[in-house]
Amino acid sequence: MGGYKNGEIYNQSYNFYHKPQMSLNHLWTINDESVLSTALYASFGSGGGRRDEGSKIGSDDYRFGGSDQPIDFDTIVEENIANGVGGSTDIISSSRNSHKWYGLLTTYKNDISDKLVISGGFDGRYYVGSHYYQVDDLLGGQFFLDNEDDTKAFGQALQVGDRYNKDYDGYNIRTGFFGQAEYQVNEEFNVFMAADVSNTNYFKKEFMSSDIPDNDRESDHVNFVGYGIKGGGNYNLDMNNNVFVNVGYFSKAPFLTNVFLQEDE
Repeated sequence: MGGYKNGEIYNQSYNFYHKPQMSLNHLWTINDESVLSTALYASFGSGGGRRDEGSKIGSDDYRFGGSDQPIDFDTIVEENIANGVGGSTDIISSSRNSHKWYGLLTTYKNDISDKLVISGGFDGRYYVGSHYYQVDDLLGGQFFLDNEDDTKAFGQALQVGDRYNKDYDGYNIRTGFFGQAEYQVNEEFNVFMAADVSNTNYFKKEFMSSDIPDNDRESDHVNFVGYGIKGGGNYNLDMNNNVFVNVGYFSKAPFLTNVFLQEDE
């Protein structure tokens, strides 16, 4: 729900994100039977979701009419100004989720014979995600006080651009190898077998908690080994119909948010 501020439409909640991507690709034809393809890529994401702090923006007392009417931000601004050295009771902030992502993917393929083709390669990734709350609009007030008493921002007069409530970087370093073999039994029937193994390394850097010493803000590194195996076959009934069967088993690393304990937000 949005409202009006200074005679213009003003929204307290929306998502915004900018994520440019770039890649450098190379294809090497080694000989008539084998090729090596390599891709080096990077992504830099920045954005998040707008939010509000305080109780007035969600109250029907600060709307032009009933509960489904626009928010009267000007009244909130006037009351924040009147608070003076008491600061803003309500502000607009944003939950930021930015990242830097680098990766390398290389695949080798070889036609061993007219019937047998093998392929395999390496997949490496480095990812760091930054997650924090940021003050975006004091709505007329002189500052904002964070009420989370276990954070470094507690009791500070926060200004636009300051971080509060949470601020941490999560790291994910992953390396893996994969391989596959395909065999053409005859014109109608072919089978394949694939396997992979990987290691995912997680760690976290915590910047906001006041319970952690400044020289010990990097967590332990946690490793998860993942693997998978898959096999199957395909049978062409005719030019337009086929049947296939795939069977596999895999184990993968959990998401980072399930690795480290999360504080209440």
